[in-house]
Order: sequence, then C-alpha cells, then structure tokens
Amino acid sequence: MMLSEGPAFATVAASCRQAYTGAVRPVIVLERLFAHAVKHHPMLIRFLYEDGRVEQRLSDEDLREIHLHLTDAYPEEVADEPDLIQVLADLSTAKESAVALGFIMASMRSLYAADNNRTRAIIIDSLLRRVSRRDVYWLIIRLTRRRNPFKRGHFVRALANHHEMPIGRIRREAMFTRLDRVAEMLNDGAEMVGVPTIGSPLIIPMPRKSLDLGSQAYGADVEVLRGERMTIHKNASLTTIMDVNGVEIESIDGYESLLPLLPVGGIFLIERVPQDDFPLSVVDVLRSPDGVHEKDFVARRTWLFDTLPHSMVKEMTFIENEKQALAAIPANAVAFLHFHNGHLGYASGADEVVRFTTKSEGLVFRVICGIWTEDPARGLSLSRWRIAARDGPDGYYEVGDLEAEREVEKRLIRMTVEGKATAGEQVMMKGPTFVDVQVIHADFDERGLVVGGTIQGIVPNGGISDVAGVEEVEWRAGVTA
Repeated sequence: MMLSEGPAFATVAASCRQAYTGAVRPVIVLERLFAHAVKHHPMLIRFLYEDGRVEQRLSDEDLREIHLHLTDAYPEEVADEPDLIQVLADLSTAKESAVALGFIMASMRSLYAADNNRTRAIIIDSLLRRVSRRDVYWLIIRLTRRRNPFKRGHFVRALANHHEMPIGRIRREAMFTRLDRVAEMLNDGAEMVGVPTIGSPLIIPMPRKSLDLGSQAYGADVEVLRGERMTIHKNASLTTIMDVNGVEIESIDGYESLLPLLPVGGIFLIERVPQDDFPLSVVDVLRSPDGVHEKDFVARRTWLFDTLPHSMVKEMTFIENEKQALAAIPANAVAFLHFHNGHLGYASGADEVVRFTTKSEGLVFRVICGIWTEDPARGLSLSRWRIAARDGPDGYYEVGDLEAEREVEKRLIRMTVEGKATAGEQVMMKGPTFVDVQVIHADFDERGLVVGGTIQGIVPNGGISDVAGVEEVEWRAGVTA
C-alpha cells in the first residue's frame, strides 16, 4: 500500500527522468503527468516547479554530512570529489518505490525545516528504505534544486493543452497568480482563467503584422478595417463603452439602437464607422452568459448571426487561399485575418488573428510621450505612444495612443527619459520624435479627432514640416468634420 496521497512517486520520477535526459520534451512529459493524475495538478506543480526559493535546497556540504551520518564513515574515508547524489542513491535498500508523491513532499518539507543535518539524515534514511535507487537519485537532484528540466513556460503550455484553452489566457492569469493556484482554478471549474470582467478596463492589442499570407490564408475570414475598434460591456446593472486602450467613452452615435439588441451579461467587440447608416457593427463576442466565448471563431460568429439582426454583424469574407485573400482586400486597405479554429486569448495572438495591409505608405506624426500600460499579453509595459498631428504652422493636436511594431517599440523605449513604471504614467521623449503611422481610421466625436493604427517606423530626420496636418488626416481617412 502506498503512503499518503497523490500519484505514485515511481511514475513521477520516471517521467522526470525522461525530461531530464531529453528523451521526451518537457511539455509532453507534463501533459502525460496531468492526464495521469487529473486531480493532483497543483501538487505536481508544487513539486516540479522551482519558483525562486533558493534557500530551500540542500548544498553539496549538506549531502556530504548526511552521507557521513548515514554510514558512520570518517571524512577521510570519502573520496575527494565523489558524485554525492549517486553515493546517497546507492544507499537505497528498496527494490521498488512504494510511496506516493504526497509522502515525498511531506518529507521534503521536514527536510527543509530541519535545523541540522543529523535530523535530515534520519529523514533521508526513511526515504532510502521506501524509494528505489533510480527514483531516489532524481529526488536528490530535486532536493538540491539543480538541473531542473521544467521551466515556467512548460507548465503554462501543458495546462493550456490539457484543458484545451488558449495559451495566452493561461499566461495572462499566471502573471498575477501562482501556477499551482491557476491549476486549482482550472480543476475546480472556477471563473474561467483570463476572461475579462464586465466593466473593468479591457485593452484590445493590435494583431501582429503578417508580411506574407502564405498558409495563414487557409480557413480564415477576412475583415476589412473601416473604423474604430471599441468594446461594449453590458450586464443588469451597468453598460459602458471603452476604446482599445480600456478608456471609457461617454456616448457614441448608434449606441441607442444597438444596445437593446445585445444580450445581458456580455462583452462585445464592435467597429464604429460614423458615416454608415448603422454606425456600429458587432465583430465578435468576448464574453457571454452561455459560454460561447469559450468556443472557436466560427462558433462565436454563428452565435452572433443567430442572436442579432444580420445587418448589425460586421461583414467578413471567407477565404481558402492567398489569392482569394488578396482579392478580398481592397487596395490601400488594412485587413484582419480571423482563423476559424482560433480561441479567445484576449491578447490578439497570432493563432487567433493577424493583420495584413496592401498600403505602401503611412503618415508622419510626432510622438508626444510613451504610456505605461497593463497589457493583457505582456503585463506592465511601455507599449502605448501618444501621437500628435500638426495644427497650424507651429502647433500640435493630440490624436491618439497607438501601439508600435515590436522592433520599432524597442527603439522608441531607448528614446524616452527615465520615468516611473506605473500603469497610466506618461514618460516623455528625450527630444522631438517623429514616426511613420499606418492609419486605419480617423473619426470625429466628443473626444475630437481620433486616429487609430500602428506605428511602423521612426523618421530620424523628421521635423514639424513633415508631420501630417489635421486637415490631411481628415482627407486621407475620408472623414469630414
């Protein structure tokens, strides 16, 4: 009969040896362990994951003293540079490991809590009587916290694969919650990990740019961008509208006609095109009371068409290959490719959606400052940049907070002065900074002129004369005041 609870330690040790020797990739090892011990994911994570508690480890000197206590040998009788792990493992008298992981973890807690190696030797002796030589070898490696094959990312991916959830969602929750706690939440069927809360600020990151459609075009819907992205949050006690940066907007045209049609208890991604007869159209459902947000993109879109009038749902074009995709995207346009099997990770991951453009040029704007943002995909990062258009001969008019392509973002960060890393904090630029912006939309509302798009380059020798004027922005975007 095995002692204590949890999976058999022999199974855990055998799996760990596979990862340790490189015979099986660590993520595959973890997936197999999670499938074998469905109810004990938190325990497995607590045993396998080294979370920085370096004070909880046995040193080589500890191992040497424990060996001397177990064998009553004199120090001079021990080789000068022995393999201490192997020497201790060779003392095992058990032919098979007859304990569960829970017993091992209880013994480890006692080992770390002991204040001398004589006490630790007694605990180790108990283990050597119950754990086989090959299994105890890996256990001692674990006690010394060295050469662990498992990294944080391996656990996140294994949990995502086991529960068939988007890895971005697990990664987002793991930024603020211990891995073992994330596993508990998943096993208990608690509030789905990473799903946004109605009414809380929700950032919608710009999808990654795809330079070549290639195989990405298969099994996707093409959405041509025409206006501004927003989210509508609705439940029994409140309704609110937010822009892509999670900033609440007081009111917008078309809101009154769409709101009564939306189910209660949901978050909806919408596009706003003021010049249309119906200014607001629903692109996707980000949260719903019946859980459709947990399904793939096709299922979510089908639900929208079954729930709302078809005229209220944003039109998209199904494509099967690159040629069809290019035919569906007009010249000088920006489009998103939504993959049919994509699940919501709330980080615009490349497995959900990518951005493609047939535009060859953008507009030049001045960067006023960088803004620290609590990004759902990256945590606290300097990832938003306030841009301004030229207003008159020598003035600037702020027109939006945009993201930058990743390589451009790195360069912009080096061009800022030091500042406090707090969500919402502004960081000024070291000097006048000008950038090339791919403009997706420009609209007028109670906020004034608002531009949406992405910063795609830095203009090193730019000046105020190169910056797009407010009138030019309006004209290029097809907007009239």
